[in-house]
Amino acid sequence: MDTLLKNLTIKNNFMFAAVMSDEENCKGFLERVLPIKVDHVEILKDGRCIVFLNTRGENSKDVPKELVSFLKFVHADLKESQKDFQDDYVRQVQKSVTHIRESREMEERFMLLELLLEDERREGQKQGEEEGQLKMAKEMLEMTLSRLGRLPNSLLETLHQQQDIERLKAWMQTALTAQSLDEFISKM
Repeated sequence: MDTLLKNLTIKNNFMFAAVMSDEENCKGFLERVLPIKVDHVEILKDGRCIVFLNTRGENSKDVPKELVSFLKFVHADLKESQKDFQDDYVRQVQKSVTHIRESREMEERFMLLELLLEDERREGQKQGEEEGQLKMAKEMLEMTLSRLGRLPNSLLETLHQQQDIERLKAWMQTALTAQSLDEFISKM
């Protein structure tokens, strides 16, 4: 957890979501992206909103200057994001970003999110390691058994469906001493 809330720009998902949870900020954003006037914005509390921005477009002359200004702000690094982009909406969003950075409540939310994401990364890594061990154990068992002859499909299916690493290890012990496939199958 190396990232601090005070170092986030609006291109960070957490900061973008926090800024856009304000209905006026969201309304201003939508009016820049869509060529329409937005009467009302209601933020849903379930948090489901996905927006993809391309801040690297090359046709700025074909895009409203307000949108170009906002996209430049989104693309800016921490230092650049604090400059004046000559746009009232960007100034409004900059104030929101500053307010969020200074908010103790938002700092706590961000830290909690970072901890949850770190836990998920660790759990995902652990799960990946376990899956790798299972795969390797199955492959090694198959190779060991193949010295005894062609493996029947039913045996291969049983091996591939097994998810217990301890059972696979026990089968490997049996496979190392078995003199035939029939002997191995009978001792499974």
